[in-house]
Amino acid sequence: MIQDDFSSTTFTLPEDADSLDVVINEVLFNPRPGGVDFVELFNRSDKYINLKNWSIGNFEEDSITNSKVITEKNLLLPPTSYLVLTEDPVILKADYPMSNEARFITTDLPSLPNENGTVSIVNQSNNLIDAFEYDENFHLSLLDNFDGISLERVSAEKQTQSQDNWKSAASTAGFATPGIQNSQQISIQSGAEVITISPRVIVPDNDGMADFATINFNFDSGNNIATVSVFDALGRPVKRLLENASIPANGFITWDGTNDRLQKVRIGSYIIHFEVFDAGGNVSSFKDRIVVGSRF
Repeated sequence: MIQDDFSSTTFTLPEDADSLDVVINEVLFNPRPGGVDFVELFNRSDKYINLKNWSIGNFEEDSITNSKVITEKNLLLPPTSYLVLTEDPVILKADYPMSNEARFITTDLPSLPNENGTVSIVNQSNNLIDAFEYDENFHLSLLDNFDGISLERVSAEKQTQSQDNWKSAASTAGFATPGIQNSQQISIQSGAEVITISPRVIVPDNDGMADFATINFNFDSGNNIATVSVFDALGRPVKRLLENASIPANGFITWDGTNDRLQKVRIGSYIIHFEVFDAGGNVSSFKDRIVVGSRF
């Protein structure tokens, strides 16, 4: 269990959290039979944040519902650290032995239905810090079932609600990573190139290694409209990733090696076609190659 960090001999000055200083980083809403739900928080800021009298709840439009106080004691969350909220840390640790139980805290959780639901985090002043509307369709479609598999945030820097920013926890990590770095976490590339794809070869088997491709984009300004498609080597359409969608100046989308029918594509070479209309009506088109492989 986490101890009261203010009892430490190292003195730090807690700061108030702004929106998204702390983000929802991982959610297990469909536990194994006899298992328990959990919600993991991550401090993405450089602040030491006291979570005393913070709450977790659901939300409907602009209203917070089923609010539960996380703790009434001083609880310091240092920069780049995790906190796992669960109703039974003993069961959670037994289900996920590779987890870090030192970052678990016992607390009541709001309703987390198995198919879809909402999670919100508010601070002691009742200001919304982060909120996530999850859906089991965010999971890898190739999985037989989702029992005991968490949804992990891909990047703490990108939008919480983007479906591309959530992936099923890898099988090699035990299907959940409470209290430790997410198995599907990536570092967002930056640089002069407008479109970059990483990795160039994917093997979508949910083992945590090259399960999906990240298509990063970096434009000079926002207010862009994008259509992004995947074609096979013969130029036949395979999957539409975006269609006339508004995108920011920079961000990413992902492709998990499935087609429009959510079936795994064949091994081979594919083309990512990225077409963008800017605010002035100018059209830019980018093409790049990616390979879907397999492990034998």
